[in-house]
Amino acid sequence: MSNPALNWYSTLASDDLDDLKLDFAIAIERALVNAGKKRADLARELGVSPSRITAILRGEENLTMEVMHKLAVAVGYKIRIDISPASATERREDFSIS
Repeated sequence: MSNPALNWYSTLASDDLDDLKLDFAIAIERALVNAGKKRADLARELGVSPSRITAILRGEENLTMEVMHKLAVAVGYKIRIDISPASATERREDFSIS
């Protein structure tokens, strides 16, 4: 799935933690679109401010697993986690929603 609005992501310098935050934020943003919801809907459903949702979707928040789970469930998804060797260089560039 290609989304021109996300092209800015490829211009960022690589930092593992920031990559993880942004990967999650982009996945939630796509799931939100797929669910036909707006950011304000998500904020209302989770009982947080719209500005908090914006910060999360910009990858600016250091989220707990609990918050990540709540976000995923709110958009009709669940979280899957996988790990790879530290020497691995590939990244999940497709940000697919499964």
